[in-house]
Amino acid sequence: GWGYDDGCLTPLSKPGFSHSRPTNGSTKNVHVTRLPNSHRGFRLSRSWMKHSLTLCRSTPSTIDRLRQLSGLIDQIRKIGGVPGVSIGVLDHGENLWTENFGFRDESKTSLPDANTQYGIGHITMSMVAAGVGKLVDDGKLQWTTLLREIIPEIVHTHATWTYTSTIADILAHRCGLDEAIATLLADGEIGDIRLPLEASLKTVDRIPHPLPHRESWLMCPWGYTIASHIIELVSQQQLHKYLQDQVFQPLGMTCTTLRPSFEGGNNIAEPHASLSNGEACPLAFQPRYSFSSFEASRGAYSTVNDLLLWAKETLAASQNTKTPSNAVLRQIPQILSNHIAMKNPSLLERSYGFGWARAQLPGIVGLLGGNSLLWEMSEQPVLGAGNQSRLVIYHQGGGPGYSSFLALFPETQSAVVVLMNTTATSDAADWIGRLVIEGLFDFAKPTDYVNLAEEGKRRTLERYATLHKRLTEERIQGAPPLPLECYVGKYKNEDYKYMLEVTLNLESQSDLMISFRPGSQRYPLRHYHDHVFEWSMSFDETRKSGRYDIVDPSYFRIRFEIYPDNRASRIIWNIHDASVPDGLTFEWKDECLAEAWRAVHAGMNHLISNMTYDSLLT
Repeated sequence: GWGYDDGCLTPLSKPGFSHSRPTNGSTKNVHVTRLPNSHRGFRLSRSWMKHSLTLCRSTPSTIDRLRQLSGLIDQIRKIGGVPGVSIGVLDHGENLWTENFGFRDESKTSLPDANTQYGIGHITMSMVAAGVGKLVDDGKLQWTTLLREIIPEIVHTHATWTYTSTIADILAHRCGLDEAIATLLADGEIGDIRLPLEASLKTVDRIPHPLPHRESWLMCPWGYTIASHIIELVSQQQLHKYLQDQVFQPLGMTCTTLRPSFEGGNNIAEPHASLSNGEACPLAFQPRYSFSSFEASRGAYSTVNDLLLWAKETLAASQNTKTPSNAVLRQIPQILSNHIAMKNPSLLERSYGFGWARAQLPGIVGLLGGNSLLWEMSEQPVLGAGNQSRLVIYHQGGGPGYSSFLALFPETQSAVVVLMNTTATSDAADWIGRLVIEGLFDFAKPTDYVNLAEEGKRRTLERYATLHKRLTEERIQGAPPLPLECYVGKYKNEDYKYMLEVTLNLESQSDLMISFRPGSQRYPLRHYHDHVFEWSMSFDETRKSGRYDIVDPSYFRIRFEIYPDNRASRIIWNIHDASVPDGLTFEWKDECLAEAWRAVHAGMNHLISNMTYDSLLT
C-alpha cells in the first residue's frame, strides 16, 4: 500500500491503511491520506505514477492548511487539560487527514491513533436512528407509527402525548419531555440504572412535560430509551446485538460497539477529567452504559477510522432518494431531514433531524455541548462568518471522561471527527472541531479558538465561584436540630426507582455523608439550616467524581422532613426547580433501623447494640 507523506508517495505499513510516525517529539502522530480501494497494492503502473504526481501537486494545499493547525490544536488541548485527542477529516468521500495528540493512558506511555476507542456519548443517537431506519425500510415500522401501537402500556399524564406520540417524535426530541431529570439521574457513577420495560414506562409517566408537544425541541435521552425498547421488541434482538449485526459489522466498523471491553492491552483511551489548574486527572471508574437505560443515548465507543467510515456511508446514502437493495444504511435522507426547529428565532436553518442537528453556515453550532451554556444565544460564536453558505449536519457527545464532535457537509461529501478522553474545562472537542472545519474549507476571517477556549475555561470556573458564594451567603450558622443519627437511612423515590443513602462519616462519626445509590461514591453532607443540608463540591471535586457541571444551588440542597418521634421521614430534593418545582420526594425505607431510631429519640443511645450502631455507620 502507498500513501502521501510530505507530498511524496511512501510505502504504508499495511495495504490500504494509514502510516503513522511521531513528529515534533513523542506526543503527536501524523497520518497520511488513505488511497482509494482501486489503487491499493505494491505494484504501480506508470500511468498511475503519473496520476499520483498530479495529485501530489494539487492536494497538499488542503493537507498543509490542516497540518498548520497543529500548534493551535495543541494550545486548545493544553488550555482544556486534555490528555489525548484524535482527529480525522473526510473530503469528497475519501479519508484526507488524521492526526493525534497527547496520550491515551494514565502512565503517558501510549499514544492514541486512528483506531483508539473513545466513548462517543450522544453521537450514539445517530446510530440508533439508523437502526430504526432499517426497520422502517423493511416495512416493520413507519416513522409515523404511534408508540402505543408497539407498546400499548405506554402512558403519560398528558393525554395528547400518550395518544399521538410517534417514533419520529421521540427521535427528533420534539415530545416536550424534559431532559434534566434524565441527565441528573445519570450523573456521575449512576449511569448504570437499567429499568425493565414496565418500569421504564412508569418512569415515562413521571417525566415533566415543560414544553408543548411537537412545538419545540428539547433533548430528552428517555426518548432513545423508548426507541431501544421498540428496536428490541420488533427485531427480537438486544439493542447492542441488533446494531452490531445490522449496522456496524456490515459497514466494516470493527471497533464500534455498545459493549466495550476494558481489559488491559486494548487500544482504548482511558477516561480523564480536566482540573482547574490545567492538569488531567484519571477517573477512578470506567464509564459504561451497557445494560443501562441510557445505553441508546450515550453508550457507544468508537474510533476516528470507524467514524470517518460512518460519515462516508451516511453522506453517500444521503444522496440516494431510492435506497439500493444491498445498502446497509436506509432512510438516511429522512433521518437527516429537518424535523423540528432548534432554538428559534433563527433566519437561517437551525433544526434537528433524527439523532443529528442541522445548521446553515454562517451560523451558530455547538448547541449540543457544554460551550453553549457559557454564552447567551445572542453572544454565541458564529461559525463561518463572512464565508459562503453551506449546510452542516453535526452532533456532539459528552459525559464522564470523554468528549466528541462529528460534523458532515453533504455538498462536498466532507466530515470532521474529533475524539478526546476527558471532560475538558470547556468543550475542547467543539473548539477543535470548528477550527478544523475552518481549515478544511479555507474560511476567510478565521476565529480565535484559543481565546475562546481560555474564555470558556474562565466562565466555567466563574460559575462555580458564584455557586459557592451564594451557598455561603445563604447558610445559617448553627447545629442541626436533631442528632445526626436521626437523619441516617435509605430514602427511595418509587417513580424513578432511585435511592439516596445517608450515613455517618466512617472516619469522624460526627458528620453525614450522602450517596446516590447504595455502595456508590459518598459525598460530605453539611448542615445548612434547620433540617436542610448541602453537599456542594468544588470544580475539581466535581470533575474527579465524574459528575456534570451543575451550578444551581437548589440541586445541592437536601431537605429532611421529620416524623413526630424526631426521625427523618423523607427527603425533598430540588433536583431541578424548572422541571420539578416541588422537588423529588424520597421516602425513608430503613425499617431495619427503627429500633435504633426509637432508642435515639428516647435518649437511650447506650442501649443501641454495637451491631445496630455499626449499621448506622455503613
